[in-house]
Amino acid sequence: MMEIITSIESVVTILAIVLAGAYAIFKLGVFRDLKPHLTISQSVSHRFVGKKYVHLAVTAHLHNSSKVAIEIKHAKFRAQLISPLVDEEVERMYEETFSDDEDERIWWPTLEEIDKSWGDGELIVEPNETHAETYEFIVGVDTKTVMIYAYFHNPRHKPDSRVAEGWDATTVYDLVTERRR
Repeated sequence: MMEIITSIESVVTILAIVLAGAYAIFKLGVFRDLKPHLTISQSVSHRFVGKKYVHLAVTAHLHNSSKVAIEIKHAKFRAQLISPLVDEEVERMYEETFSDDEDERIWWPTLEEIDKSWGDGELIVEPNETHAETYEFIVGVDTKTVMIYAYFHNPRHKPDSRVAEGWDATTVYDLVTERRR
């Protein structure tokens, strides 16, 4: 009788271990609990500098909504011109973008682009924390509307992995064109 109880205990223990392992694989795989998730929002402000230029200050707010720390080593920031453009330029960009089904992103003229890098351990966003990263552009006073793009590369990404390659944010911003007197 004791042997039967011991055998049943062994079977129950093995079953519990298998079920716990299956649950862990399901939870970690399906819900991506150990995968990094970063949400980026941007705030933009501007001010006139001199008679011909406008300073744009952009702050990217990086919120880590995952359960793992996220280290950032490289980012790219871009200011693109939306307005003013001549009609022929708009028509050309539209035709290039929507003439095939491959790319549905309009490539606005780039005003300025910034590449930024951090060393090991310099920029780590801990779980449930937010980090603000500010970058700046100078544009001409005739600029009316810009598109601000930020991209933060995920150093954990490997080819053929299911980890995000990176995270981005895009903000369209209208500049007030009143000039100082």
